[in-house]
Amino acid sequence: MVSRYACHIESCSVLAVELWAILTRIQLAWERGFKSLLKESDPKIAISLLSAGCVSSHICFPIIQRINEFAHQGALFY
Repeated sequence: MVSRYACHIESCSVLAVELWAILTRIQLAWERGFKSLLKESDPKIAISLLSAGCVSSHICFPIIQRINEFAHQGALFY
């Protein structure tokens, strides 16, 4: 799938921007009917947080939680 998007994100960390990009790509794929997704990212910390999770006090917890909700809805991440 080739797609492009743009959004306005207030001042935040590079990690938060990467997680927002992952979330946006997952949402676009989900809307187009794709349920199996390849999870690739740079920096690797983003993938680590998605795989291992993080404490609820982590600044990126809300984004990570929204991404992981797709897995609970049946999305498969590889």
